[in-house]
Amino acid sequence: MLNHHPKFEFEKRSIFHINFIFVILVILSLLYKISLKYFFYLNILITIILSYYYFKKNQDLAKYLIITNLFIFVYFLYPDIAWFFTELFNSSSYVFIVFYNIIIAFTFLTLSGHKEDLLGNFKKFNPKTFFSILLLGTVFGLLFTIIKEPIPALFTEVINSQTSSLIGFLIFSSFLVAFSEQMIFSGFLFNIYKKLTTRKDAIYQTSIIFLLFHLLRFEILVKHYYVNFTDLYLVYLIGYYILLFVFMMTALYLYSFKSKKYSGNFFYPVALHFAADFGLFLFYAIGLH
Repeated sequence: MLNHHPKFEFEKRSIFHINFIFVILVILSLLYKISLKYFFYLNILITIILSYYYFKKNQDLAKYLIITNLFIFVYFLYPDIAWFFTELFNSSSYVFIVFYNIIIAFTFLTLSGHKEDLLGNFKKFNPKTFFSILLLGTVFGLLFTIIKEPIPALFTEVINSQTSSLIGFLIFSSFLVAFSEQMIFSGFLFNIYKKLTTRKDAIYQTSIIFLLFHLLRFEILVKHYYVNFTDLYLVYLIGYYILLFVFMMTALYLYSFKSKKYSGNFFYPVALHFAADFGLFLFYAIGLH
């Protein structure tokens, strides 16, 4: 296996650092309203040059570099995809973005060759552990509520409308969000980084990328916290990103932990993510925000 190969240590670790730089660049492009075509040209140029160098070292290295760099560009197209669906269906919905995430996650999982690694060892699924994780996820949801995380407008509209299908909507939406994001970060990115480095480093690296992706909300979060909690807005803002990082590290640990009795599988991080999102939305609905 590549991650146990003594050679190419620098090249293997550099893939994360290259991904890290590209994520920063695309975030800056979006925040400062710079056309993504410039990022695309840069991404393609650097990827071609580096993949040629890596290909001479190891074909898998070149493959992982290409698909992770390509993924970063495709993933960050979701604002344009959301706008497209809004225009197409004359309706703005967060669900469009979620389905887009699921599609690209499955596509890149297939391209990476790690689709078979997604579910983990489901035969050793432990129901008691599963329900304990649901409880832990609810605690995370409460913590995100305590730090006043703003929720998407779609959810506030549905919650405030007090429709009879509110709980069903929250369950369905929370599951889709959890499933799509865990496919991307646990299924795709973590499995790639784990092939390149240690499990511990892969958890740390994937959690960093997860946190960086949420910097797209930075402007929204600053406005939300500053307007509503002027004196403590920095405390809330820093607390949000620290909690986000801890949350993903926990999800990845649950996805990959091993023991003699059972081993991690995809339904553990999804359960954690689902319970956290559902808890956040439910606590908001009952007025704890």
